[in-house]
Amino acid sequence: SPPPPAASPLPSVRLLPDVPMAPAIASVWGLETDACWNLTRHDLTGKGQVVQISDSGLDFHHHVFAGGPVFREPGTSIRVSEEGVIDPFGRKVIQYIADPARFEDESGHGTHVAATIISLAPDARLAVHKVFRGPDDEVFLSDRADFRRAVRQGRRAGAYVHNASWTSLGVRDAYTAWAMEVDALMFEERRQLIVTAAGNFGERGDRSLGRMGVAKNGLVVGALAPS
Repeated sequence: SPPPPAASPLPSVRLLPDVPMAPAIASVWGLETDACWNLTRHDLTGKGQVVQISDSGLDFHHHVFAGGPVFREPGTSIRVSEEGVIDPFGRKVIQYIADPARFEDESGHGTHVAATIISLAPDARLAVHKVFRGPDDEVFLSDRADFRRAVRQGRRAGAYVHNASWTSLGVRDAYTAWAMEVDALMFEERRQLIVTAAGNFGERGDRSLGRMGVAKNGLVVGALAPS
């Protein structure tokens, strides 16, 4: 019998020095507080809860959000109605409301927010309402009635927690009409919790909160440090 072929030499391995992270990536806020990640140890996993997100949409190609008969081919299965698409059998996403022409996430912001929520509450599911026009992150909720309608649409899917990680550039230090809308929505439905972003204008001091951030009943989330 012929001799076995000679073994080829293994490629050499070279250790590379650490490469500094790009400033744009290094500045992305992350959850670095151990208390956030310890919630599941106390059986706080979001089981039985639906969280509604109004943001830039969702990347359905990401494995975290894949699954469910309606969303397997989202570009062709979406239909426009008052309730959007409600799929009670969706693995992670049970409602999605968006313009069919701009169906998925074009900026990545909504996917980032949704992944953060699912990471902290792995057994929760999502109802997503795309409210950004495109990658420029322009919110097209033209008035408070649109926001009210969006929150109520989420309730039809069983979502009583609404996350709005966006705010206006016109920051104020007074009680606003948008804050009044948040308070009214939570007053009319006592199970409702609306979580809003404090904004990205901390350097402005007492004028740093956005228009919904001064609501009395809502939960406003901000950071006191860069990370």
